[in-house]
This record gives sequence, C-alpha cells and structure tokens, in this order.
Amino acid sequence: MSTIQGKSFVAHLYSISEAAEGPIGLSSELALTNSGWLTRQNPGATPVPLKFDYIEHTEDRVHYSVSVADEAPEYAGTVLGISRNGYLGVYGVASVIDFWKVEVVRSWTEGEYLYFNWRDHQGHRVSLHREYENSGSGRGPAIPTSRFTDYLSVAPTSAYVLRFKAKILKWL
Repeated sequence: MSTIQGKSFVAHLYSISEAAEGPIGLSSELALTNSGWLTRQNPGATPVPLKFDYIEHTEDRVHYSVSVADEAPEYAGTVLGISRNGYLGVYGVASVIDFWKVEVVRSWTEGEYLYFNWRDHQGHRVSLHREYENSGSGRGPAIPTSRFTDYLSVAPTSAYVLRFKAKILKWL
C-alpha cells in the first residue's frame, strides 16, 4: 500500500464483484443540477473520472476527498457525498466534508490496476443497491424486470458488497 500513501490521483473505477462487474459512472437524471448518483454501468460504458485528493493514511487505509475530475467538464468539481438514504452521489452546491477510505487488497505496482475495498468515513463498505423499474401500473412495489439501475450505496440494506479496481489516469 505504501505506493499510494501521500499521493493524489485521477482514476476510472470498475466494480469487479461477481454479478456486478462494470465501470462506475454517473446517472443522468440529475445532470441539470450538476449532481448525479454513482452507478455501476454496463460493461463497455465509459467510467466517470474521479479525483482522489490525499488527506492522510492509517496503517491499512488511505483517506481521500473524492470529486469528479476536470476530464468530465459537466460534473467537474462536484464532490462525492452520501445522501440521507445512503446513496453515493456527487454534489455541486452541497457542503461535503466527510472523507473516503481506500483499503488496498492486492500488492500493487505502477502501471497495473489498483485493487481495493472502498469505505465511507465511518468504515461502511461501498455496496450495490439494485433498483428495478416499476412495471405495470406504476403503483405498488417495483417488480423485478430485465431493466434495473445499480446504485452505489453504504446503506446496511444494500445487497452486494463491492470490490473495486482503479485504472489510474494520472498522478497529481
């Protein structure tokens, strides 16, 4: 892990967990407010570039402030935070002060993917919360269909704990 201690970087993230593999991107439903939810996208989609600004490190984790990098101008400078329901989102106008923890899980050398567990400031692992489209009348609970959205969350009710890999685009 010592190779990332003290370093800031911009990276594309990918979920590598079984049944939830794919790039991490942003939902488009809140684009007009310069906000969006982090989602697991379909394979082949382009991930959103995230900027990890180093804060400090402990024995086994590195703490970062996370924002959308300048390479995504429509969201550049928005900061990653947690909604009151536990969803991960980027916010342009809200004040986000909490940090994120990166726990490297495989030895790493520059030029390779960085494999890690991702946690919020309280230590909760980032997970996947699958929202199914509501089929039928629009009333009542959502019924599983082939159409769904995978939101990233730290809520304890999220079904799949995720593991990530990062392709580092540049060091800052």
